[in-house]
Amino acid sequence: MVERALQAGATVINAADGMQSERMWEVASNFNVPIVVPFLSGQNPREMSIVKTDPIKAMKDFFSHRLEKAKQYSLEKNCILDPGTGFAPSNWEWSERFEYQKYVYSNLGKLRDFSLPLYVALPWKETPDHDELLEIVLKSEPEYARAHFPGKVRQVEKRLKNM
Repeated sequence: MVERALQAGATVINAADGMQSERMWEVASNFNVPIVVPFLSGQNPREMSIVKTDPIKAMKDFFSHRLEKAKQYSLEKNCILDPGTGFAPSNWEWSERFEYQKYVYSNLGKLRDFSLPLYVALPWKETPDHDELLEIVLKSEPEYARAHFPGKVRQVEKRLKNM
């Protein structure tokens, strides 16, 4: 499916699977396009305990492994890192997810160690928590973002610049 999309003119791979399959790397190599690589928090208890105690370390470990694979295909400079907070960890209560996302967004700079662009799914709900998260993300200036309401994002950006 990704290959057909690229053949039809798509210019970026947004790899929801975290580029876990060899076939995805082969397709990416054939088209030499940017690749959004999202952090996958895992499902087993050991992985989740690492995510809960030090999510940035878990992300850095995950991205290090993915970038080693990218290097095998000479694609490491094509990668765009996504901390995967747009939907994850979806099975946590909101208060726990809020604290997790707040911590991750406040520490996005640590993912800059890879010298690669960042992609973040911007918070969009109309709540004080989501507004706080949006400000934190925008202050970190990710190179790419997904927004449900771009007008709201532009308003917050403008307000932050005028502070």
